[in-house]
Amino acid sequence: MPRVEAALALPVEWFVVPGDLDSDEAIVEWCTQTAYDAWRLRADAGVPEEAVLPGAGERLVVELAGLVASVREQLDVDGGDHAAVWLPAPEFGVVSAVVLVQPGPRTGEREISRYADVLLDGTESAATGHAPAFAQRLESDIPAGPVRGVHSMLGVLEESTRTVALEERTSYGVFPRDHEEIMIEVLFIAARTAAFEDMPAETLELLSTLQVRVGDAA
Repeated sequence: MPRVEAALALPVEWFVVPGDLDSDEAIVEWCTQTAYDAWRLRADAGVPEEAVLPGAGERLVVELAGLVASVREQLDVDGGDHAAVWLPAPEFGVVSAVVLVQPGPRTGEREISRYADVLLDGTESAATGHAPAFAQRLESDIPAGPVRGVHSMLGVLEESTRTVALEERTSYGVFPRDHEEIMIEVLFIAARTAAFEDMPAETLELLSTLQVRVGDAA
């Protein structure tokens, strides 16, 4: 497969997770700086310090560190995968969403005609035994190519509390017209169900900024 670079032009409240966080110390340092940078954006926008909940900074760093460690296990940074976190309200000490971008070959289940069906099957499997799932097909066309996807709400078991929490997702496959051998998987996960007012519409708008560059075979 050729070398693929795929990137979203995200607003400033999104922070790309560096691919070289290879130690716990590096992760904590990045999370601490990112939490501070997110707050500075809010402060510059006029949000007063009184709006910051007690312990919000520490909670945000801890949540970021756990999320980064989990996300990095799913990514092949050498293969062009990357992730970003959305921090529109750091004063509450929470991450609002994460996005994973993963280029890959068009093979079998990753063909445009089958992709949404595969996502729907995966959503039903993930929801088995948990809270009822909601799943809706998404279809669009963006400058980078045609899009097939699914908007879903499913119950996810939280191991620490053994309770089921609702998780909202939009999962997309982008199929570049000029490169029939590749596709780009883009997964948005809302950390909380109220993170987006209209998750499909808002994430499709972000997805429309996707830029794809294809180089020589790796």
